[in-house]
Amino acid sequence: MLDLTRAEIEGHLQIPRLVEALKKHVPGFENCYITNIYSNIGVRETRRFVGMKELTEHEIMDGQVPEDTVALGAYIIDIHDGQGGGTVVKHIKPYGIPYGCLVSRDIDNLMFSGRCISVDAVVMSSMRIMPTCMAIGDAAGVGAACAVKHGILPGEVDVSEVRAILRKANAILEPAK
Repeated sequence: MLDLTRAEIEGHLQIPRLVEALKKHVPGFENCYITNIYSNIGVRETRRFVGMKELTEHEIMDGQVPEDTVALGAYIIDIHDGQGGGTVVKHIKPYGIPYGCLVSRDIDNLMFSGRCISVDAVVMSSMRIMPTCMAIGDAAGVGAACAVKHGILPGEVDVSEVRAILRKANAILEPAK
């Protein structure tokens, strides 16, 4: 809790310096000003669930797109050092997010969407962006609807049916060739 408080204080202290730097050094920002600041600092990464599948750094670095892909990711890997030591950036190929990353391994009838899906910390740094999270949300919703429709658990859903429904809605499930 102390670290979060310290981060909020430091973030608010940096705001006036950032505004002045923008005014001074960035053309078009000469008259910029702050109209609103969110009162809490954003937490980029927190707990994730354990799914039937966990997507790993190795798989996304290889650009793997498995047959049970229900969403694509393609954003860079960017991992910030919590101690201020910089950022690790890796450019990657588009990769598939498997349906099993959205389905709980341990709790029947539980699905995940967005930043809490079953991925390792490196994959989180890439898949955390809103377009990818929205695609994951679409896939989770379709998977849940299929489970209800057939009276089965989400882990028993035929992923080809989920993929067909997503494709019909113009979801992109393979990288462009």
